[in-house]
Amino acid sequence: MTNKKPFYISTSIAYVNGAPHVGFAMESIQADSLARWARFEGRETFFSTGTDEHGEKIQKTAEAQNTTPQKICDKNAAAFQKMDRVLNISNDDFIRTSNKTKHWPSAQKIWDTLVLNGDIVKKEYTALYCYGCEEFKLEKDLDENGHCPNHLRAPEEIAEENYFFLLSKYSAQIAKLIETDELKIVPSFRKNEILRMAQDGFHDVSFSRPSKKLPWGVPVPDDESQNMYVWCDALSNYISILNYAEESDIFQKFWTEAEVTHVIGKDIVRFHAGIWIGMLLSAGIKLPDNIFIHGFLTSEGHKMSKSLGNVVDPFSEVEKYGADALRYFLLREVPIGKDADFSRERFEEIYQAHLANGLGNLVSRIVNLCKKSEIFSDEKRKTEPSPTLDFLKKIEKKLADEMDKMILHEAIETVFSVVDYCDGRINEEKPWELAKTDAEKNKKFLEEMLLCIEWIAKHVSVFLPETGEKIKNLLQTDFSEIPMLFPRLEKLNLPDENSSSQPTKKNITFEITSDAEKNGVYAEYVFLDDIAVKRTPKGMQKRCKKIAKEWLEKGGKENNEWKKRIEEADEIKRNLGFSPDKYINASHSLANLVEKNGKLPNFTNIVDLYNIISLKHGVSAGAHDCEFLNEKVRIDITKGTENGEYFTAMKGKEHLDSEKKQIEKGEYAFFISEKEIGCRFDSAQCEKSKILEGNKNVCIYFQAPKGKEIWAKEAMNEFLELCEEYGLV
Repeated sequence: MTNKKPFYISTSIAYVNGAPHVGFAMESIQADSLARWARFEGRETFFSTGTDEHGEKIQKTAEAQNTTPQKICDKNAAAFQKMDRVLNISNDDFIRTSNKTKHWPSAQKIWDTLVLNGDIVKKEYTALYCYGCEEFKLEKDLDENGHCPNHLRAPEEIAEENYFFLLSKYSAQIAKLIETDELKIVPSFRKNEILRMAQDGFHDVSFSRPSKKLPWGVPVPDDESQNMYVWCDALSNYISILNYAEESDIFQKFWTEAEVTHVIGKDIVRFHAGIWIGMLLSAGIKLPDNIFIHGFLTSEGHKMSKSLGNVVDPFSEVEKYGADALRYFLLREVPIGKDADFSRERFEEIYQAHLANGLGNLVSRIVNLCKKSEIFSDEKRKTEPSPTLDFLKKIEKKLADEMDKMILHEAIETVFSVVDYCDGRINEEKPWELAKTDAEKNKKFLEEMLLCIEWIAKHVSVFLPETGEKIKNLLQTDFSEIPMLFPRLEKLNLPDENSSSQPTKKNITFEITSDAEKNGVYAEYVFLDDIAVKRTPKGMQKRCKKIAKEWLEKGGKENNEWKKRIEEADEIKRNLGFSPDKYINASHSLANLVEKNGKLPNFTNIVDLYNIISLKHGVSAGAHDCEFLNEKVRIDITKGTENGEYFTAMKGKEHLDSEKKQIEKGEYAFFISEKEIGCRFDSAQCEKSKILEGNKNVCIYFQAPKGKEIWAKEAMNEFLELCEEYGLV
């Protein structure tokens, strides 16, 4: 029996320190499909999304850009709202935590309730704080070097007097809720992770910061010296959007009486299944029923990073391929709860096979055949028994079961299994021949196929709303005009990179100090862009990635392990066709690779290959966005903070903390001013390949800003000319 309870579903709220990327688009599409399915089943549905707009990163970004936090939030929140429109996200409302009339009263009301129940206390403490995460860290949260694993730097020790939420008192209760599935974690394999956290016992949580340190935030009720920290502020968005402060009818219907589902990423499980549940228990508010947890998207095998230039922009993908193509790829290719890779090659392969040659071609074939036989859409056919109708009923039951379990990748595959069914039947029956020999049998067969198209149009709308609507509209016509649902890639009107205007290049020069130069440091002005640069053979790419992944997993701290790795690196180089002794750095190896294969390597190949080869020679690559560089860059060996030097991590970049940081002696770095260090040349992979004074053959290369694809080819030609000049090819 269909569940007729009201249905409330939310995404997490996106932090507005940058523009939307495809990872958040994936979360929105997943939640949207679940919301559309609930409406499809006839359930009253409320779908919420929004933006998290407070915190120190926003404050510091505003200061660096000489603007206000509110203006930055307005700009970036608008970008997320635009993304929702472009992707046909059917959210009913959009909450912003800077909204003083709707959000602030609810956040302050739940704060007052927690205080009334004795679960918020004020105390002094000393703790480690990561500004990148905007979170206090425990020792167990740090890596072996004492660094935040997300930001690869040590958190700062701070002493403050803040308010704390006594989460620890709810640990046992939360554990029982998760263990008994009263709070259901989807997928189930994520359940044990948060269950162990609860069983080990949650720590009390800092719930405020001094307003002089965190001026951009929701004020703590009755204490002007403190502003709410992220937890009470951001997490309460799920009920503030329903006007919890006013105990509204909409809150009663879509929270108290509804089935409630949160869709979140795996990195924020502790906050939602721990802190948020503790808050609701303390306040006596109904708990959510389900927490749907998705994995991460990587890009071409690497974590998406603005500094690497591999962040996938959902707007550009929609412009090239259409919203439903992106929706399909992210729904079909990302298994529930697991990580997945956004590969350009795989995206285009899926587009061509499943959409252009699959659904699009099928609709065109059937409609054209029906048109020739003067058969049109007819609702009455749905009541006529047939083997096809039996098949569709079986498929519909399977689809309902998968959607009930929120297994989205299998559900959309089930819808597209009807495409495979139809293709198989068409190949068996050969209607183009049947029309000549048995017109009545052909008519009956085509009516069954048209019934399948009607079924697809109805059900695919849950996942691909634009496509479903196009098919429905087509079926209401006389088939005189048949639109192409998914143009084949060779017919796509993609931008011609040769016709675009070339941006003005910066005339960047590199000053390499004598201390650095004597150790073999040099720089190359190379522009790389994964969109424009062709791929190398799959075998080499997979081999490099496989070896690199194995090395990272093993850790390689023992000397004998490093010897083995060096031997493997030499073997890789020999297999690629160059001598390990002759080609000792990235410039040499890449030049030879280009000469050998006649193709240009992409950014992924360069990073993988360089990291492998660097292990032997103490060389690391620095890939940096040139748009943030001044015209002159000094490469030098650091003298340390005590000599006035400090690290600002690309001053002005929104996604990095621009506060002054200490810098150690003896590291290679480039300076963007006399004492200001823009980047340190160290490797996240291992301490062994960190670039310190005494390393040889250090190569630094620079990457073009995203979207300036034309730079890549010209830069690669410059790169090859440079290699020829030095006799490397």
